[in-house]
Amino acid sequence: MTGLIGTRSGLFRVDTVPFEGSERIIDCGRVSQICDSDEVSGTLVAAEEGLYRLTDTGQTWEAMGVPETNVWAVFVASSGQIYAGTDPARLFRSSDGGDTWIELEGLRHQTTTDIWRSAFTDTAHVRTVTGHPDTPDRLFAGIEVGGLYRSEDGGDRWSKCEIRDEAGVVQDDIHEIRCLTPDEYIVACGRLSLHDPNHAAAEGGLYHTTDAGTTWQRLDRDIGPSYYRSLFLHDDELLTCGSTTVPPEWSGMLDADATMFASTDTGNTFNPVPYPGGPDEMILAYTSDESHVYAGTGVGDNGRILRRTSDQTWETVGHVPDDVLSLTVY
Repeated sequence: MTGLIGTRSGLFRVDTVPFEGSERIIDCGRVSQICDSDEVSGTLVAAEEGLYRLTDTGQTWEAMGVPETNVWAVFVASSGQIYAGTDPARLFRSSDGGDTWIELEGLRHQTTTDIWRSAFTDTAHVRTVTGHPDTPDRLFAGIEVGGLYRSEDGGDRWSKCEIRDEAGVVQDDIHEIRCLTPDEYIVACGRLSLHDPNHAAAEGGLYHTTDAGTTWQRLDRDIGPSYYRSLFLHDDELLTCGSTTVPPEWSGMLDADATMFASTDTGNTFNPVPYPGGPDEMILAYTSDESHVYAGTGVGDNGRILRRTSDQTWETVGHVPDDVLSLTVY
């Protein structure tokens, strides 16, 4: 078994699980996403210093030449088109396997782009892009911090999805969106707002749509945390991890006050799940193979890799020297 682990300080590889040590194979800064798809060759890695294609489980790699270097998100549609979201918040598309790229300027020309920005920089980024194989022209792009946008024509034109909390505040801090069916999606939100002078007025939370983003229902009202980073769908199960606080309060420190939750009814009910490192360590990434589900935590200078066992408990199988932001296994 080979594992690829994306961290804040590059891409690491391990050749066995459990493991004692890891090898950094690309020194590329933050690795926010690792993507495998039957539609394109190799493994695609979205990183601070570019979009990379890996072959031979990371033995060889090449930069793919996205015009903006700082790539946060990558998605491959069933049509074979590759989408890359960047910082500053721009979206690029390749229709030839990554040889050439064009910018989808319709996203950048939204009326609110002049106030898109994160809490820590003057720019925002496209953090997540997804769609369903049966509707390849329907895309969703989540901006941190700028909101959730939908396209019905492969990314040329976009409209904003109004995700509102109980107070009516639009959720602009989009961290991840997962697709269940062509019309059904779940979004994980943070608590930043574009329209508050202190940038922190939103409720955050988990939101669910069954009509392709026209209306949304909040899922996490009664479970405590309201800041969410990661979502993972495995068979009929939804996994997520929420915190009662937000970075920078716990970023790089052991005080996330985090809880992992599992749901088998599309988020109508959630059950808390204990895991090694919790509640201090926040789970920021999930993946699976045919036998197990894996997760990675972010704790500043020591990321933990977890594996779910046959009795549905979690065990530590190794550590890497930085926050785990993304991972995949072969």
